This record gives sequence, structure tokens and C-alpha cells, in this order.
Amino acid sequence: AISAESRNKLTALNAQDLANTLWSMAKLEVLDEPLFESLASASISLIHDFNPQSISNSAWAMAILAVADKPLMHAMAAAAMRTISNFNVQALSNLSWSFTRLDRLDDALFASIAAEALPKMSSFDAQAVSNTLWSFARLELWNQPLSEAISAKAIAMRYELTTQEISNLSWALAKLSSLHAPLCDVLAAQAIHHIEVLNRQELSVTAWSFATLALCHRPLLQAIAAQSLARIDDFGALEISNPAWAFAKLAFCNEPLMTAIAAAAQAKFQLAEDKPADPSGLVPNGVYSIVWSAWRTTKPALARSLAQPAAIGGTGSVEVLVHGLLVMDNEWGRGDPWGHQARMPL
Repeated sequence: AISAESRNKLTALNAQDLANTLWSMAKLEVLDEPLFESLASASISLIHDFNPQSISNSAWAMAILAVADKPLMHAMAAAAMRTISNFNVQALSNLSWSFTRLDRLDDALFASIAAEALPKMSSFDAQAVSNTLWSFARLELWNQPLSEAISAKAIAMRYELTTQEISNLSWALAKLSSLHAPLCDVLAAQAIHHIEVLNRQELSVTAWSFATLALCHRPLLQAIAAQSLARIDDFGALEISNPAWAFAKLAFCNEPLMTAIAAAAQAKFQLAEDKPADPSGLVPNGVYSIVWSAWRTTKPALARSLAQPAAIGGTGSVEVLVHGLLVMDNEWGRGDPWGHQARMPL
């Protein structure tokens, strides 16, 4: 009834009303498709009347509702670029985050956001800093002046960073292949300080990020290992595989953690000898990471037990990455007169 009434009165709504209605739908997490389509059409017609907050709120609403209306997004991007100098810090951050969540890469828009963010960086809070760098990294957009400014700002407000912001900034640096040593040191120190409240995903992402940057920060890795070991029973597939891959990549040996990962992997992927693998529990990249980690750290029993069932997917097709390890290991073992210890027979 409310939806029908709203559609009947759309012609009486101004730009602010339209944006507020979209925002309300997102806050309620209710997608009424007929109403949304009517709102989107009306918003395009009045886009020149949208102010920065209305543009930002509407984009945020679409991101929350996971609806990428291309005509409306195109209109909002054009309107945003015309009025970008009037965007405040929150509006800039929300706009970049929203377009990124919808996988909408608009080079001109993001260039405008970066240019406008630079002179306003002193007003950025921790969330805006984190969200903006995350957005550019997610879309693989490298903007050196913006990255440098965000890094400097993040260092300055290190004590204000939440655990999510610590892991997001770490992930963004890794995604952008940006080894900013001073910021990495700050993120490591803050992660260690808050290590007991980092959730399992944040632990996993932070480990992955530092390994991707080839940065072996031993105190951080030791802290992550201790917390991962204590919580391993609650870890999901990727939360098991990411630390395994990260520690092996950095050649950081932690036997208690690898033993726990081995047991957790066996249980998670249901690969005990007396029962077949459950295809629903298999995540190919996750299995590959653990198999590769076991192979790299010369744990043939774990690698063998995981690789053989994982090499055949639920459809009976060979899982290419895992099978590749089996082939590689077998070939390397051929020329080893002493019997290659990590050899996994085909």
C-alpha cells in the first residue's frame, strides 16, 4: 500500500524527497522493485536538482540494496563531477565506497574524487580514510598522491583506527602492491595491540595482506598465530587457508598452528580416510592454499591427504591448481635418488 501510494505521488516529490525515500528503503533493507524503478526514473529526471548529500545517499542506498541501476549511476556520476567541490568528506567517502560495492568503475568520477579528497584530507576521519583507500584498491585504481596522503593521515590517526579499518587498510595496500613501510609498521603495531579483539576474518586478511606484500613482521605473525590457534575451531575455509598460505609464503614456521590447521582442514573438508570428500565443503582456492602450504613446509602427509580428494571436484572434473601441484611434485620426485620426501604419487 505504501509502495503504491508513493508511486502515485512521485510527481510531487522533489530531489531531496526522492533521495530520502531511497535511503529509507536501504535502511529498512527492503527492496520494492516497482517502487525502486519509479524512484530511479524520477531521480534521473531531477538529477540536476540533487545536491551532494542526495547523490551520496542515493548511491549508498543502491549499494546497500545491491541494485546497480546503470542509467541512474551514470546520471549520478555526471552530477557528482559537476558539483564535486561541494562534497564534504563523508559524501566523498560514501560515494567512492558505494560505486565500488556495485563494481561500477568510472575513471573520470574516481579521478574527481581523488582530486577533491587531497585538499580535504585533514578533515578525513578513520572510516573515510579506510573506505576511500579500500575503494580504490578494490577497483585496482592506483593514485599515488591520494595513496600517499591517505597513508600519512592513517599514521597520524593510528590510535583511532578500528580493527576493521586496520585490516581494510592492510588489504588495500596489498591489493595495490604498495609497500608503504611506515604505514605497515603502524598497522602491525595496532593489530598487535588489538589482537584479542580482531575477529577471525580480520586475522586472516591481515596475515594474507602482509604475506602478499612479502613483509615478514615476526611479532605480528606470532600474535596472529597465537590468536588463530586459540580460535581455529571457529574458522571457516578461507580463514584456515589464508594464514596457512601466508605463513608458508613468508617461510615463518609455527608448528602448533600448522598442526591445528591440518586438523581443522581435515575436519572442514571432511577428508578423513574412512569417508569421501564432501564437495559442498570444498573451496578450490582454499584447498589449493593449504595443499601448497603443506607442500612448501614439507608436510607430505597433510598435502597428500588434502590433494588427492581435492583434485577431483564435485562434478568429477580435475581441480586444476591442486592437480598441478600433484604433477609438479611427481615430476620433481623423479630425479631425486633419495626419494623426494614431499612426493605425492599420482
